[in-house]
Amino acid sequence: MSAAVLGWSVVMAAKLSGPLVTRLLEITTVTVEGTHEIRKQELIDLVGLKPHTALHQVLTGSIKQQVESHAWVKEAVVTRVPFHELRISVVERKPAAIVRIGAENFLSDENGHVLARLGQADNEALPMVTGIDLKSLLQGEGGARQAIASGIELAKLV
Repeated sequence: MSAAVLGWSVVMAAKLSGPLVTRLLEITTVTVEGTHEIRKQELIDLVGLKPHTALHQVLTGSIKQQVESHAWVKEAVVTRVPFHELRISVVERKPAAIVRIGAENFLSDENGHVLARLGQADNEALPMVTGIDLKSLLQGEGGARQAIASGIELAKLV
């Protein structure tokens, strides 16, 4: 009988302490580092943390994948900082070329990843790459990316 009482006590203690632990480890701060082109709030929204999420409930690998799905993010590191902080450190892609397709201009990094449409505040002095298929480019096909990367390399030689 004492084993049953002990087992019941352990189960009840775990059940009752769960909400307490969750409250004690609740994420109250999300820190984003390394952003220049991306707004910090944009990455926080992309992660989609639910209110009252505890630090131990966060899957950092999953959040890393979500953050790296953003066009400007080359690499992300997600860490838990005891007791209430989730830290997201990013390395952003750097614009290396303007890709002109029809009347549209896109920024691309040196590996051919499309970052965004060219805006008025963007550097128009970047080399321009033409002759890329829009559908292939937007779908992220390797051939289109390779063609852009080759164009950038060629521009460096000139």
